[in-house]
Amino acid sequence: MAGLSRPVFPATWGPTEVAHENSTATARTRVDIDCVDLGATRKRAVVAARRLGVDLQRLHDVELAVAELLSNACEHGTAPTLRMAQVEGRLTIDVRNQAPQGAIPPVPDWKLPPPTATNGRGLAIIVAVADDVTVRWIDVSPLPVVSVRISFPLAR
Repeated sequence: MAGLSRPVFPATWGPTEVAHENSTATARTRVDIDCVDLGATRKRAVVAARRLGVDLQRLHDVELAVAELLSNACEHGTAPTLRMAQVEGRLTIDVRNQAPQGAIPPVPDWKLPPPTATNGRGLAIIVAVADDVTVRWIDVSPLPVVSVRISFPLAR
């Protein structure tokens, strides 16, 4: 891959990138995103999820959902961020990126594409494996920020 740049987006905390606004978070982490090597980013996210105490029976679901969220954020947006936190007995995962308003449909509209489609299954997969999925738009300039938050149970 000669000449291919490797944009690594540091997990910075700016005005629109606060760590889980919920003050009940007992532990937080952030993961640097490398849009050229999403496999490495996914592995770092899985390690972070284990450290935060996700139920190990759900670890593969976490990995799949994070892979889909990161793939979409890198393909369709700019400056993605990934944060995780323990909130009220759950692991919450928040992926944000800058994207045009409406670039991601409301959660009830996340459906599988026709069987002949070559892509478009990611959002439906996320809904299938995550316990909760929320989408929020944060109106900032020059592009709005979309936040997709999912959650999974912590180990007991």
